[in-house]
Amino acid sequence: MGPHSDVGVETNGDRYFNYLRVNVGLSITSSGTFTVRVVLMDDLDLAELARAAETGYLGTGLRSVSVLLDGSDIYNGGVDGPYYAHISLRSDTDVELSSGVHRTAAYRFTDFQPYKADLVSPTTERVIDNDTDGLAEWLSITYTVQVATDDTYRLFSSLTDSSYTVGETWTQVRRLAPGKYSLEQLFLGFPLRLSGKNGPYLVATHIYDSRDILVDFSFLTTAAYSYSSFETPPGTLVPPFTDRGVDDDGDGLYDRLVADIGLSFQWAGDYTLTGRLLTGSGFLIQDAMAKISASAGARIVTLTFDGRRIFESAASGPYRLDVTLYDAALRRLDARTHSTAAYSYLAFEPLLVTFSPPHRDEGVDLDGDGRTRLSGSRSARGSTWRAPQESSRPCRPEASPGISRRRRSPCLRPQGPTRSS
Repeated sequence: MGPHSDVGVETNGDRYFNYLRVNVGLSITSSGTFTVRVVLMDDLDLAELARAAETGYLGTGLRSVSVLLDGSDIYNGGVDGPYYAHISLRSDTDVELSSGVHRTAAYRFTDFQPYKADLVSPTTERVIDNDTDGLAEWLSITYTVQVATDDTYRLFSSLTDSSYTVGETWTQVRRLAPGKYSLEQLFLGFPLRLSGKNGPYLVATHIYDSRDILVDFSFLTTAAYSYSSFETPPGTLVPPFTDRGVDDDGDGLYDRLVADIGLSFQWAGDYTLTGRLLTGSGFLIQDAMAKISASAGARIVTLTFDGRRIFESAASGPYRLDVTLYDAALRRLDARTHSTAAYSYLAFEPLLVTFSPPHRDEGVDLDGDGRTRLSGSRSARGSTWRAPQESSRPCRPEASPGISRRRRSPCLRPQGPTRSS
């Protein structure tokens, strides 16, 4: 393997090297498909700066393969050369056939292309009031991005307040050629209003390349907006709420407790309404949920709770109903508490089987041998249940036709007195 050489490659006319090209000299004795891999280390041969590989068919004889190492990776390493290029030749089954080290020329890291994209001045901000009602639907921040290398970039921004109460994010992915661009990041206004926190807000923005490597970032503090200057949420709960017991089978007991919840929507969309029914002392009875595809306007949505769960709680009303409305992104839009009518839990359908203490037990001598067996009775809604009794005849050996050995007949084995509590 060898000799090798290297040269900086500039592709966009800005006088910075976009690549470091390593020309690998090879002597091939048997043709085939090979991979030439180059790992570039720093000036002390300790830290990796970049790596790349080329795969292709090589015939026999002296050959040269060029491998391009990303100039931005070298720039980001922040150290001057000469660098150490670790070279390996590998077969089509990834077996290493040969290896060597090439020491490059004494490049400066600033000779190479800086970050593929920079967040530069100016950065501007504004609020957007689409419906001209004096309340802003959006807080907009526009960044200027200077792109040096054609790539697909992801611009990610996160916004919060000084106490980290509110949290919003905005992401966009764009394919950008070399040049300067204005990219707008948008933050919804209503979460700022719901947070009850005034500005200034804190915004962190990061830009990533197609390999998801961070190439630049910035932090800014917005103007001192009032939270009340932003739009109200797109959906709200509208009290008063109502509730009622429903007897589905006409037996005089409620099978369900239903609550009718008033809602108002400014925007059409998908929403989720949840309800948590609790006893007066705060113990959970049941959760309920309704999915809503709403158009703008008012509507009533019903939450339903199982009457047997209310009976099982053994707690009479009024019950506490905590109601919460969420948008499609599960952001909480509104929350209210409703107190139901003073239902008795006995007014609801009971469980299919219940036990009613006290219970009793007694010993029973079924076969007259002076030994007792346990017999129990339990009262369930006024009726008595008694354990099934098996044959009381003595257990005697019983011959089976055609079988010489004996087997036991299906009768009870005698046993001593037992007791349960």
